[in-house]
Amino acid sequence: MTARIPAMRIGWLLLWTCAGFLIWTPVYRATIYSRIPLAPGDPYGIADLLEFGFGLVLLGIAIACVLTGTLLLVVPRWRSVPLALALVMVGVASVPAYAPHYCPVEGLQLAPQVLAST
Repeated sequence: MTARIPAMRIGWLLLWTCAGFLIWTPVYRATIYSRIPLAPGDPYGIADLLEFGFGLVLLGIAIACVLTGTLLLVVPRWRSVPLALALVMVGVASVPAYAPHYCPVEGLQLAPQVLAST
């Protein structure tokens, strides 16, 4: 029973960290992102690098959530089915939920060269 407690604490910590990043990134994009200046002529700035870093951190946390959830399902001494399912679901759903904030797709239209060749 004592081995189960740290595994569950790590699981809850990962779950809330992933949820916190999912809440933080749109708040950052809506409030702080536009206030960080962009150097003239540069296509990307510090704000874009920060957002890319948030995306990498979220991807790492999502992978850790899925791995921890899988371990909580597989290892009998650590088994916690509700926490494991929540970790896997949040880990799998967090990356597509973050993607529209990180790289918005405008229009989804094919380039004219592609249309001409078909």
